[in-house]
Amino acid sequence: MDIFILTTEFLYLYFTNFPSSLVRAFVMETVIFISLIYLEKEPLSVLIWTFLISVLIFFEKVFSIGYFLSFMGVYYIFLFFKYFKPTFVNSLILSFYMYLVMFILGHYFFYNFNFYSFFSPVVNILFSVFYPVSIFLHLTGFGGLFDKVLQWYLNMGEKNYYVNVDFWILLFFLSLSFFAYYRKWAFYGINLFALIVILIKI
Repeated sequence: MDIFILTTEFLYLYFTNFPSSLVRAFVMETVIFISLIYLEKEPLSVLIWTFLISVLIFFEKVFSIGYFLSFMGVYYIFLFFKYFKPTFVNSLILSFYMYLVMFILGHYFFYNFNFYSFFSPVVNILFSVFYPVSIFLHLTGFGGLFDKVLQWYLNMGEKNYYVNVDFWILLFFLSLSFFAYYRKWAFYGINLFALIVILIKI
């Protein structure tokens, strides 16, 4: 059954021209499947194996911005649950934490910033409810029920600002992020450092 699912997902990757984020997700899923049977279950080992296998199979995709951001996003999720138990409350906190730690990485590559982006952690939480409800409404013929709300949301914040993160900030943050896997003080350090950078940059 698992082989069938992986094969179907690979075909989906093929027909969508192997987008970077999906490549990372597919390789990681495959590595996790293998590790559950043959290898250790340490999350960092899964990430390392994912990267190495991705280099061998999808060399060009691995060095794309999309793959890097996707890969680091998963790393920070692993990092969060290394120090906090997977509870409902912590899953809500995770959305705010991810916005914080991904700010530096995202704005090193992309300079546009909008103050409405501060609402994105809340929107992410609401989307986890909205998405299944939306699917149900489409299946029952009421798919356009929230169209006006979505249109209103998409038109918010048309004015963007330029926010640029320096390379030395990115390098320090990534270095501290690596130590955060082994030291809890470094984990709290990346959150504090990211918050300081946000306050300075905006």
